[in-house]
Amino acid sequence: MSFTPGRPLLVLLVLAGLSGALVALSPTPPRATLNYWIFAEAHRHELTPILDGFARERGITYDLDLVAGNALGTRLESLFMSQARGPQVPDLVNIEVHQVGRFFRPPVAGMGFLDLTPYFETRGERRISTISDRGRAGWAARHDDGHIYVHDGTTWQPDPARSRGDTWKDRIISARFAPWMKDGRIMGAPQDIHPMTITYRDDLFREAGVDLAACATWPQFQRACLAMQEFWQAKGVRPRHAMELFESSCDLLQLMLLQRGLNLVEADGRIRLADPLVAETLAFYAPLVAGPQRIGADAGLNIAVELDAGTICACFTPDWRIFYLRHHAPTDGAGQRKMEGRLRMMPLPRFDQHDAPTSTWGGTCVAIPRACPDPDLAFAAIERCFYSPQAADVRLSLGNMLPPLPELWDHPLLHQGDPLYGGQHINEMFISLADQVPMRVMTPATSLAMEALTQVQAKAVERVRTRGDAGLQEACQEWLRAAERDLRRRIARLDLIAPQVGGR
Repeated sequence: MSFTPGRPLLVLLVLAGLSGALVALSPTPPRATLNYWIFAEAHRHELTPILDGFARERGITYDLDLVAGNALGTRLESLFMSQARGPQVPDLVNIEVHQVGRFFRPPVAGMGFLDLTPYFETRGERRISTISDRGRAGWAARHDDGHIYVHDGTTWQPDPARSRGDTWKDRIISARFAPWMKDGRIMGAPQDIHPMTITYRDDLFREAGVDLAACATWPQFQRACLAMQEFWQAKGVRPRHAMELFESSCDLLQLMLLQRGLNLVEADGRIRLADPLVAETLAFYAPLVAGPQRIGADAGLNIAVELDAGTICACFTPDWRIFYLRHHAPTDGAGQRKMEGRLRMMPLPRFDQHDAPTSTWGGTCVAIPRACPDPDLAFAAIERCFYSPQAADVRLSLGNMLPPLPELWDHPLLHQGDPLYGGQHINEMFISLADQVPMRVMTPATSLAMEALTQVQAKAVERVRTRGDAGLQEACQEWLRAAERDLRRRIARLDLIAPQVGGR
């Protein structure tokens, strides 16, 4: 019996035509007034309550679109290269610090992001109502009487020579603009500071007779950690490593270099991979993760579990990491964190007296694409989301990330004892370090420089493991010189930065 598909096929074609017509005639959902791209779900939790209020006041709508990982950078680059406009281009976008360098290859005028310098130089003027209002020495503000006053450390004094109070550019911690700048222009609005500390299991160190917080230098810190490990090994406790340190990533080594005031590629294009300070720091770092003087181990995905178990007893903690320690710490049957009260925090030890007692790890800016139809509205949203008291209320209720605006540091949530740290006022330590956070620079060549440093670090670690640390610094210097020569060739081939006179 033969089968003729004509009638069923005809029915399918009619149905397809009808459904296509319905789709074509259906109204397209209106685009939100503000379309904001984010790369982490945590951003949604922070931004939603802030933007809800902003949208009600302005009579607008907004969307928060999660575009995770490298997909965000890839999509943005595609949109910028095609000079796209319209609803497919976001009005605001969060950019992580390791992603931003890829957008800095064109000159400022050719970048896909809007130059925000004029906004930071003219918006956010500081205002006071009385001369008894809170202030710091050097702050300038416009009084309600229209005149400019400058704070002398005690009170506000009129300054007829000034025509304007401090704007956002003056009010925000200056070092936090650096990662988001190109040729002196601000291309992204800083959201954070991320000062760096060390969190440690005070109970385990003290039982070993070690006062870790008393260590002022990195060599003292290493000796203290070795003494702690030897104590617990003698008691048969293995494994128990003193510190979380990365063997196969240069992230933590780079943080030490920042502490010493060194960027692998500086804002003016100088390449410092072969700087003797890099060799010296690498020769110190490699024995921390290999050989008989080893104190470090990689915690993998969950440092909170390692700290709780005591398999790793200390770790670097930028302010954002406290959230993860708190929320991933193992609990007992009653829901109590088992290591509550056992943690303490300390500033970073130094290599010498000129080093900062802190560094910085991570960071996010918010940028406005050049194709944004209403950049004034977009920047107003930035002001509300990151530089307002309302933003501080929301963001500090969710975590410990310091806002980049010092006048918000008086927030009550930043001045409470932390039960996880035995009542220690850890946010006050972050505040004390925030003004000393080193300037971190990101360029189109920074990621290549980090790759090169990672490869040299691997050589140094292997040498320590197989041959010890004799002659290590000299070997590191030779490897770094060769790596820098190769890096310069790659940079020149890709035309990433202007060539520097006197390069190796």
